[in-house]
Amino acid sequence: MLFHTLTAATLVATAIAAPRTLSSCSETSDQPCRCPEGTDYMTATTYLTVGANAFDVRELLGDFYNLDWVPQKVVDPTGPDNKVGSTRLTVIAIDVGMYEWLEELTRYELGPDGSFLWAFKVANVPLKFHEVPGRFAGEFISMKTDVISSNQTQISWNLYGCHSGGMHRYSEFQRMVLTRVNGLLEEAGKITGDSETAWSEIGVPRGMTLASAVDFPTNAGSQRPLTDGGVSRKQHLGNGNAWTAL
Repeated sequence: MLFHTLTAATLVATAIAAPRTLSSCSETSDQPCRCPEGTDYMTATTYLTVGANAFDVRELLGDFYNLDWVPQKVVDPTGPDNKVGSTRLTVIAIDVGMYEWLEELTRYELGPDGSFLWAFKVANVPLKFHEVPGRFAGEFISMKTDVISSNQTQISWNLYGCHSGGMHRYSEFQRMVLTRVNGLLEEAGKITGDSETAWSEIGVPRGMTLASAVDFPTNAGSQRPLTDGGVSRKQHLGNGNAWTAL
């Protein structure tokens, strides 16, 4: 997948002050967690309040074997759809190359109010980067929705894991996709309430700057890297910035 145009968004970053004893990162570990040597723990959550009913949002986003909303092709689905333990193969294209991710569903929950939660892990790690040093050593992704009202739903899309080389623009990708989701719901006539701009929260290791963690392009607008100390900073990105992962 390629990341294209990013509309105005808000980015919040915090430095992670890790306790001395951490459990190894897994789909059930507390956060933050301990990563294999040579990789860093990082997390990104992107939020979108969309002016649509939760059942309509779930119909679009709640099927493990359907990623048309990204859009992304699902290859070789194995097991019953939306059942824990089922897998799908996807191909991601990011700043360090193209990779096949074997994604295994680890949680799938539906609420009577239309809310949902799904979570998966990348099961074929570790994956070494092709042309630069580093690897993916553990990636855990989840999405959930919460009902605000009959015509407003909050979407929360989280990734945490262990990898080298910063966040690889995951948060930009999440914002781009959720902005597209709002557009798809609008095209379908499902937007009857107020939607808000997607925004992201990133946790980076203490001592790592926001700029190095997220790898902003030089034209990304007002850049205010987060320095060591754990103080939250907000960054407003201008309209029309191009984000491309090759």
